[in-house]
Amino acid sequence: FKDLNDRTLFGATIRQRLFRDEQDSFYLGYGGFYEMEHYEDNVHRFSQRGNVYLSFVKKLFERVSATATGYYQPSVRKLEDYRIRFEGGMNVEISSRLALELTYTLAHDNQLPVDVVKTDMTYLTGISIKY
Repeated sequence: FKDLNDRTLFGATIRQRLFRDEQDSFYLGYGGFYEMEHYEDNVHRFSQRGNVYLSFVKKLFERVSATATGYYQPSVRKLEDYRIRFEGGMNVEISSRLALELTYTLAHDNQLPVDVVKTDMTYLTGISIKY
């Protein structure tokens, strides 16, 4: 997607709970980070970005929950340089220590180096173990 060799981040985000009951949780997060990216064609990119996100968690059944999170990450120096990211997922508890996780991610970066695809999608299926 990005022909990215290395990415280093440093930052902080504050998360506020906007709403919560037995079935649903809704959060707002905001903060910032500094990043260093090194691409395959010896291109280096350094930037400072803001980070704003909304996250929703829904308990569908006793052992099944779904999540949806949307991120907006503008460059601090150049607001027309931004990233948008959506992550959606489902968690199915198999036991108290084992769960199946399904994740879909859609990411868009509107100002990547030339010849790099700006929008990418990924699907992940995994098992999580609590210990």
